[in-house]
Amino acid sequence: MTTKVPTYYYYYYYYCCWACNSLEA
Repeated sequence: MTTKVPTYYYYYYYYCCWACNSLEA
């Protein structure tokens, strides 16, 4: 990855979005 954002933070953000979408679905 070329970003300065830590990998764990990226996965945490991705999981958050997935959880929010699941609740709304």
